[in-house]
Amino acid sequence: MGPRTYRRRIGAGAVAGLAALGFLATGTRAAAQNSGGFGLPAEDARRIVNDILTDPRFTPRQNETIFTRLGRALTGFVQRAINWFNRVVLGVGEDSAGGRFLFWTIVTVLIIVLAAVVASRLARRRSEAAAVSRRQHDETEPPETPETLEAKAELALTEGRDEDAIRLYYQAGLIRLGNRGIIEYRPSLTSGEVAERLRLAVFDHIAGSFDSIAYGHRPAGPDEAAASKNGWQELLGEPR
Repeated sequence: MGPRTYRRRIGAGAVAGLAALGFLATGTRAAAQNSGGFGLPAEDARRIVNDILTDPRFTPRQNETIFTRLGRALTGFVQRAINWFNRVVLGVGEDSAGGRFLFWTIVTVLIIVLAAVVASRLARRRSEAAAVSRRQHDETEPPETPETLEAKAELALTEGRDEDAIRLYYQAGLIRLGNRGIIEYRPSLTSGEVAERLRLAVFDHIAGSFDSIAYGHRPAGPDEAAASKNGWQELLGEPR
């Protein structure tokens, strides 16, 4: 509240106070004389004066904050909305308890629906952002070559990680077949698709070992890892 508004309210309060005191004096004197004046009993006069002095229009709100004013305005808006809903939509009295309950029920349902819509949109945006991030990562990170995969397989073989060695030899072998145009390589390519394309017993043996380890979670030994390496060298026509 600005100083000018506050001074206006102080002035209005002073005028109202003086008017109330004059009203009280006149009413009390008239009651004592039983004639003239307003002809009101002293008790009624005091009540009227009290109503005038406590009127919010003449009571300065020096310590009122903006949040208090916003809360009062929001409360008034909600009350007017309830009154309109009762009067126009339901055709009942403005103070109907049933209408008030129905109003808040509808408001609650609308808030829940709005929250669900906002949450769904946020989840979709996050999913799209994650997909874009993955695509950017895949585009910026260079694909591994058969040479790097085979080097990792050799390291895994020497460290006794036989299952990892078999997986790495298998991936490197498929990429080499793709580079030669024998198959159309893609990460989702299955061993069944490659077996149908090659129709070679050596690959069937390699693929059977790979599937049982990669998907069946069967442990492998060093002999099986070495057999996978030799099988790929035979299939690709490379010296052992």
